[in-house]
Amino acid sequence: MWSLLPSALQRSRTDHVPVLADEVRELLAVKPGETVVDATFGAGGHARVLAADLQGKGRFIAIDRDATVRPFFERFEREAGVQARFLRGERCGEDGECQQNGSHGRGQFGGLPG
Repeated sequence: MWSLLPSALQRSRTDHVPVLADEVRELLAVKPGETVVDATFGAGGHARVLAADLQGKGRFIAIDRDATVRPFFERFEREAGVQARFLRGERCGEDGECQQNGSHGRGQFGGLPG
């Protein structure tokens, strides 16, 4: 089966290089203890950069509509050092509500069941 992200199961972290990572990191200025929401998790490149700024203190919510990114999330969850959750989101409406078709992660936070 063809995947949108064919390198998901490869072991090297260099498989995916996030675009404008330094600029995103500077703009968001994530601090330890904050909650980060990545609504386009994909291969997790930006997630790794931002999770490092949490310094082991904080939460990370990864959202993606593509279920094939789960292996990326599972690797990220093992290595990130922060509480993490994956939501497979189909769409967000004008009211800000996102529909999910499944979730994965540890713990409970931000009103999301664990």
